[in-house]
Amino acid sequence: VNERKPLTVKNFGIWLRYDSRSGTHNMYREYRDLTRALAVTQCYRDMGAKHRARPSTIQIMKIKRLPAKECRRPHVTQFH
Repeated sequence: VNERKPLTVKNFGIWLRYDSRSGTHNMYREYRDLTRALAVTQCYRDMGAKHRARPSTIQIMKIKRLPAKECRRPHVTQFH
């Protein structure tokens, strides 16, 4: 996937589903990164650290580039 502006930081929203020991969970997460691929990598690492979810149990449903006004999470909006 080629990005139009690979050197500018963008906001991404990621909708995902993952299997844990207690069941299947849907989740929405936001990340700031240069490309979609880097945002997905950040998501996999974050899910592994916070939820002990292995990459094989994570299904990414949708990735959307978000304008600043659509961002919901404080750790993303603090950089606007």
